[in-house]
Amino acid sequence: MASGSGLRVGGRAQNAPAPYAGSNPSSNSLGSRPTVVNQTLGFMSNATIPYHWTIARWANDLDKNIMNGQLVFLKCNNGTPLLRNRAYTMLNLQMCNYALYREAIARQKANSLNNVTADAEVNQAAEVLETILQSYRPMGSVINDVNGKPDISNNADRVINVCISGRQTTFNIWGELHDGDYIGLKLEMKEVKGTAFNLSIHHHSQVQDDLKTMSCYQWIPYRTGDGDANRWKTPAPNRRRMVPVYYYEMGRVFRCPRGKDYTLDETGRMHMAHHLSDMVSKTFMFEVHWNIRG
Repeated sequence: MASGSGLRVGGRAQNAPAPYAGSNPSSNSLGSRPTVVNQTLGFMSNATIPYHWTIARWANDLDKNIMNGQLVFLKCNNGTPLLRNRAYTMLNLQMCNYALYREAIARQKANSLNNVTADAEVNQAAEVLETILQSYRPMGSVINDVNGKPDISNNADRVINVCISGRQTTFNIWGELHDGDYIGLKLEMKEVKGTAFNLSIHHHSQVQDDLKTMSCYQWIPYRTGDGDANRWKTPAPNRRRMVPVYYYEMGRVFRCPRGKDYTLDETGRMHMAHHLSDMVSKTFMFEVHWNIRG
């Protein structure tokens, strides 16, 4: 290490120069006789990069359901840049999918008032997809909550630490996973009914009262298939498909529990993306190395 660099690692003293094998830590001269120093550098492997966000509390306390290990999104209206000194709306996966469902209902009503034809609605899919990608940004998984639960004397915004890169645990909503598999979410048009959502882990029977069935975009867990475990492989786009699908790579499986027989088909993954209490109570957690883009 160059003299005067100011860089230090843990050593014989708090402010001691960084010793390397074959160097003399007490001399700055290149002509000094080298002295072997045994030093284990404490570099972290897969260091976690946390980032804290100031989160506005929800009027119905729905934000209480955002807990450690959950995938979370930030809502950024009109694609505004992420700024640290403002309060954002944070949603977990189930809350985000429900928001997309409600927006689809509002969009259908607006199209009906404006006499938009069915063919024109299909042509809106690419525009809607782009709006979702700008407005709802995957941020990683929750590490912890800084300022605790709200009470009468604590009405301040929440501060939540989120792992945006590095190793962290999360709930397995993908199904059968192996160390090294790449995982992510796909944004795909699905037929959804409001009663399919359970957004509360405090009241397991609490579901939404929307009875309308809508075709809308939803975030669905996606993983690389067998044979693709060593690299991310986004499926080739189907040019004949009228409604586009977007694949969002989020990270790579670092370590899965051994001896877990746990498989999910497409229906099961959709259920976990809608039913919060089942995700928390019926799935195990594993370590993932996040690599959140943007």
